[in-house]
Amino acid sequence: METKIYVAGGWFSPAQMEAIQQVEHLAAMHGDAFMPRLHNLGEEGCNWEKVFEVNIDKLNDCDIVIASTVDKDMGTIFECGYAYSRGKQILYYSPGIAKPNLMLGMSGLIFNDITKLELYLQTGKYENIAKDYE
Repeated sequence: METKIYVAGGWFSPAQMEAIQQVEHLAAMHGDAFMPRLHNLGEEGCNWEKVFEVNIDKLNDCDIVIASTVDKDMGTIFECGYAYSRGKQILYYSPGIAKPNLMLGMSGLIFNDITKLELYLQTGKYENIAKDYE
């Protein structure tokens, strides 16, 4: 059975868009990926209550959440907190950071380079970044 992956992250700035596209690409290569950016975009005037319900259902059903933390998107913060409360594995993609956030570091694995995240998805090998939290 394929791993079910929920991709969390904003796409509201150029930096966010670049990061979420990288994460979406990896997720699609390594499992059955639900990508809110792509799967929730519908016609204008979409039903936001339905979007919320679908996202919660997909979070409940997933095995792993891969989250881009670029620019600290509020929806992503909610999704990761919810996923943690449900016992889901969380992989944070935080490009370029050297000093991780305590709450992220204690709730999941943090990757500061997309190639390290890809290596983990392929092999399960994790190269921990510094545990000197901010």
